[in-house]
Amino acid sequence: MDGIVGGYNPLKWQSSDTWGITNDSFIFLFKSNNIKESIISNVENAECTLNYHSTNGPYFENRANKPLG
Repeated sequence: MDGIVGGYNPLKWQSSDTWGITNDSFIFLFKSNNIKESIISNVENAECTLNYHSTNGPYFENRANKPLG
């Protein structure tokens, strides 16, 4: 799939294997030049927004097997 994936995170990155807490993070997907086809995914659970895993990098929310959108 072609497109641009990105996001925003106001929290400090750290490798402490803990969850970061915020409602201000989001991720997005631009599939084409048509802005109406864009997808933005906001935080569903502020208590599990970002996990800073020391060996696997960051996890964005506890949303296993959920589609972006």
